[in-house]
Amino acid sequence: MMKIATEAFHFGSIQRKTYRRYVKRYLYRYRGVSADLVNGNEFIVDELMEELHAHGAVSKSDLERYNHALAEMLHALPQMEEETDEEIYREVLRIRETYRTAVVDRYLQSKKEALNSTNWQPIQGIDQSQVFWQAAKETKFATLMLMDAEMLQPCLDTYSQLTEMGIRARILIQKQGSLDTRATEEDSLRGLIESDDLIMMDGEHFGFPLHQIELRSTDELVVGFGEWFVGVFRKLSVNAYLVCRSQEILTRAVTNSIDKEEMHWIYVPAGFDLIESIPVVERAVVNYRVLSWISAENGLDIYRIPVLELMNRFSSYFLHSSSDLNCSLPFQVDPVESEEDFLGNKTKSVFDWVHGQMPDVEMGARTIPNRNGDPMKVTFAKLARLQDHKTQVVSTEKAQEIRSFFRESEIDHGLAMNFLFFATDKSIATYNQMRKDRPLEQVDRSGWHIDYRKNEAGETFPLYAKAAVGADEAGELHFFRKRLGAGVIWLNDQRIEWREDQVDPIEPRDFCIFTPYSVKMDTEEYLSTREVVGEGRVNLVIVDDRIVSIRKGGVILPNIGVVLSLEERNWRQRFPHGIFDEQGYGCADAFHFTLSLERAAAYRWVYGGAMFLIHQGEAFDTEEKLMAEFRKEGWLSDLSKQTQDSETFRLEKHPRSMMGRTRSGEFFMVVCSGRSKHSVGADYLDLIQIAKTLFDDVEMLVNVDGGASSFMGLIHRGEVLELSDVTFTNDSSAGTLRPLNSIFTITYTK
Repeated sequence: MMKIATEAFHFGSIQRKTYRRYVKRYLYRYRGVSADLVNGNEFIVDELMEELHAHGAVSKSDLERYNHALAEMLHALPQMEEETDEEIYREVLRIRETYRTAVVDRYLQSKKEALNSTNWQPIQGIDQSQVFWQAAKETKFATLMLMDAEMLQPCLDTYSQLTEMGIRARILIQKQGSLDTRATEEDSLRGLIESDDLIMMDGEHFGFPLHQIELRSTDELVVGFGEWFVGVFRKLSVNAYLVCRSQEILTRAVTNSIDKEEMHWIYVPAGFDLIESIPVVERAVVNYRVLSWISAENGLDIYRIPVLELMNRFSSYFLHSSSDLNCSLPFQVDPVESEEDFLGNKTKSVFDWVHGQMPDVEMGARTIPNRNGDPMKVTFAKLARLQDHKTQVVSTEKAQEIRSFFRESEIDHGLAMNFLFFATDKSIATYNQMRKDRPLEQVDRSGWHIDYRKNEAGETFPLYAKAAVGADEAGELHFFRKRLGAGVIWLNDQRIEWREDQVDPIEPRDFCIFTPYSVKMDTEEYLSTREVVGEGRVNLVIVDDRIVSIRKGGVILPNIGVVLSLEERNWRQRFPHGIFDEQGYGCADAFHFTLSLERAAAYRWVYGGAMFLIHQGEAFDTEEKLMAEFRKEGWLSDLSKQTQDSETFRLEKHPRSMMGRTRSGEFFMVVCSGRSKHSVGADYLDLIQIAKTLFDDVEMLVNVDGGASSFMGLIHRGEVLELSDVTFTNDSSAGTLRPLNSIFTITYTK
């Protein structure tokens, strides 16, 4: 009898040996289990086990033991070669099983019941269900395989409709022997389907043994409900269909979903293998979304056409192959001989179109060798008169899905790139871990712009002495260093003014401000640095635009905020009704502040937290000069290091973004792609080399946020066309625009 798959079937999608020479070897994410081992500030978490602990189903000591065992296993990620993410997850399940108790089972069962009873309204993704129902008219048998509890209702609905059509449908269930809240139990299905149609399968692997499941006819319908099938439905013996959401990285790579709630019905022809075209760590051109667009208008035979021929015959579809919408664009791409050529020709077409629309905008892409001869793929834009256009910074607490954001904007034509650094979940986890014995000084959110910010919403404190970018009323951009000096704060209705010498004083005054810039240590053990300030005084810990805590007594100096410190006598005079508990903490919610700093009024907006690479024509073009500048700005401070997810202060190759100005007043912005076979990325010395190669007489050059945030794109009537190669993250594949908290835009005006 014919099986669904041949003996070559594998229980997972992409073997990790594919990631050799990529930082992806140190990253893992699957079904809520994450590991980031890129630097010393490692981050390993299992969201399910954390949830079980939060609800009292797993004790704190058991959670700590589990986390230790999980970390021991995942520390071997760089050496894993043959394993896939799905197979690694099976090992996670085995470790979890050790902590299975009746209490855990009851909690998981309640979650499954709640999930199955929820009236979930998914967002429509790829919909090729009509292909399935058309095929159903020509067959007598169907095999439905259910992997995830959240897919139970779509599976049952499909089973009922097939049964009504007279088709003998069976449902195969993966009976999980280990802890996985998405697994579906047999008891929840009895009575919903005929007993002979329900087959419970068990085994040592995570998933279905497709090479062992026999088909009852050569035209049997095969449907996989759940994301596990995305990676393993490849080179099958029969046509198959995927029904899934977009929670996992691989699913989003093959569907171009920008929303994890999208649900898809995807057609997978016999013998077809899309995973071969989805390397995750390199930008891909073809995907199920684009294929569904083409096949809807040209028939299913297009799946038999080689990718390159598809690109030449249907090039308009591939112009926006990274998007989730099929839209009309004013560009054309000449016939090409490779996928790589297609991407290059597409980008050149965009550049030519932009210059035709706006002659003062020059755009281009070049590959420049670094000082070791390795390739650096660079995308740049230069504007002779930036003040003739509108600049804007979007800075939000919640990361923005870039495509959704620009579809809602009123930008007809413009440019966009990532901007400055923001507080990530990882950096906040580090922050709170250092305050585990002081929960009232912890922070319960993430996502805001780190360091100085002045815009229509208000003003915050500069934290260090880092580079800042500001726009004046005339539209000119200015680059300068921003450190906290004199200013005024209104604390409730109390006005407090201070001089520059009251910031980080050697001897505390009646009123003073402690900033993280005062901690100048530069150590390898920076994660253990903890500075207590304000002993014997009343202190307010301010992070971003909020007062986090008030304490009569010393507080831990924040790396992402400042401490306002008053002598107790001064405090009592201003706030005689303040009440403190036994640990010295008061009610922070009873206070608010408004800030006004010197020199800020001249700017429409200012954002700090960048780093100078060239300042007033002086290039920091040796490691000694660069580190001296970083030390001056505060990047090498132990507290600053604690905010850097990927140790920004190091001289390493990564995707990078920068902007600057020439002495003649031309503004430019540059993105160097990285972590790919086409571009190794750049270090800071490389960025200086790139700027000097591309532009004459650079006066100012600042590095902004880089890594997976780096992107440059054209905005055309609400759609984003990526012009640089976007790299992967621990939650996305290469080519996928990462949600950002900070975006810089230029709107074209004539």
